[in-house]
Amino acid sequence: MTLCVLLVLFATAGTSAKAQTATSADIDTDTLIEQQREELGLDDLDIPDEADELLEGIDSTNVTVEGGFSRLMGACVGYVKEYLLQGLYSAGAVFVILLLCGVVSSFAERTGGVANEIVPVAGTLAICAVVLGDMSGLIGSGRETMEDLMAFSKGLILSLATASGVVGAPAGASAKYVIVMTAGDVCITLLNSLFMPLLYAYSAAVVADAATGEEMLGGVAAVIKKVCIFLLSAFLTLFIALLGLSGLISGGADAVTMKTAKLVISNAVPVVGSILSDATESVVAAARIVRNSAGLLGLFAVAAVCIGPLIRLGTRYLLFRAAGAAAQPVAPKRLTQMVSKLADGFSILLGMIGACSLMNLISIIAFMRLTGAY
Repeated sequence: MTLCVLLVLFATAGTSAKAQTATSADIDTDTLIEQQREELGLDDLDIPDEADELLEGIDSTNVTVEGGFSRLMGACVGYVKEYLLQGLYSAGAVFVILLLCGVVSSFAERTGGVANEIVPVAGTLAICAVVLGDMSGLIGSGRETMEDLMAFSKGLILSLATASGVVGAPAGASAKYVIVMTAGDVCITLLNSLFMPLLYAYSAAVVADAATGEEMLGGVAAVIKKVCIFLLSAFLTLFIALLGLSGLISGGADAVTMKTAKLVISNAVPVVGSILSDATESVVAAARIVRNSAGLLGLFAVAAVCIGPLIRLGTRYLLFRAAGAAAQPVAPKRLTQMVSKLADGFSILLGMIGACSLMNLISIIAFMRLTGAY
């Protein structure tokens, strides 16, 4: 508690001294806000290229809800058109392959040729060349997206945590910062060392099942899918629970800390103490403005980074599912089931990126909601 009081005293008094020379009436709010931005390093944040291009002209000084949503909606329309057209080529190729396999299988059944054994294998290889080629590129793109997102979030969250400490929640900001940073590192580690290998294993099991007709391999793929979904759900649930718990534990400590800090500032030094106490109100107000505007920009930046990959994966999932369903009446069952299961692989990757995005959005909102009692 003593350490928290001292930190608040030094931070508040130091910032106040820069903006206050004689009386509280001399306080310039705009100057304070600019000083807060410089101290927090908001101008030096490394915004990912995707977000920087989409949010061109918007920064933490002029960001608005209407402006951010307008940019995001415009980007959504563009991404849907672009990725829908790309996906139609791939899904159309899969549909044609399924139809050809269905025709050859139907002919082979009537003639009793050996094609009955060759068609599933040939169809599996042809479909794999299309679907897994797309999936491989999307996996690499998804991993890069999540790493860029985490790198950006680390810098932003540090700034938000510092601002939240000035606003009046030093204990809550510290606790949440530790949880968010730890969760971010764990998330990247899990994605690279566990989820990505599981996704490759799932795809391999689905393909082997279609080529050989072994039901056991299909069961393995189903288990892998359930494990991925369970781990993602458990990770997000634990993360949200820890954030909530940190707020409950640190809330009382923050209230006492800020009340004590204001009391010391007001009474410790005659005359000057009251000036600094008045300046504290302006510093806190400026910090809140900076934190909330930076947080809002962060929310839009996270959305801008993730919206493209999410739409791309979503359209691939829907189109491959539609191709498998449309060809089901004529194509071999093993092949249509393989296409549907491979489409589920896109949904698993979609869940990974979605979970990473949601974790970052929740983190930013959690720091924006830190106000403290003072």
